[in-house]
Amino acid sequence: MNYLVAKVIGLENSENLTIVEFEAEGDFLYMMSLELPNIKEGMMVKLAIKPLSIAIAKRFSGSFSYSNKLFATVKEVKTGKLLCSVKLDFKGHEFEAVMSNRAIANMHLRADDTVALFIKASDIFIKEIL
Repeated sequence: MNYLVAKVIGLENSENLTIVEFEAEGDFLYMMSLELPNIKEGMMVKLAIKPLSIAIAKRFSGSFSYSNKLFATVKEVKTGKLLCSVKLDFKGHEFEAVMSNRAIANMHLRADDTVALFIKASDIFIKEIL
C-alpha cells in the first residue's frame, strides 16, 4: 500500500457523492467517494493508494482522463514471472506500482527515469484523519 499525508483544501458535494481536493508536497490530488460526513477543509489526512491502482507513463505528453498525475523517479524495477514491481520516489515518499510484465515491456524503465503516475480519483481513499 502507498501512503501520503495531505491537507484537505476543497470539498464538492452532490447528493451522496463527494469530490475532495488535497494538497500534498505542493501537488494537488482528487478523490471521489460516497458519504464523507467527518471530512472538513483544513484537515490533515493519510491517503492510501493500492499499488495496482497506479498507471505509469514514460515521456508522456497529451491529455488523459485520470484526475491525478504526479511525477516520480524510478528507483527499482523487479520483474517476476507475470508481474512487475516498480519502486518509485515521489518527493521523498516511496511508492510502488504493480503491473503485468507485458504492460511495462515496451517502456524500458530503468533506475533514475522520470515517469508520470496516473491515479483515478476513485482509487484514492482516506486511511485515517490525523
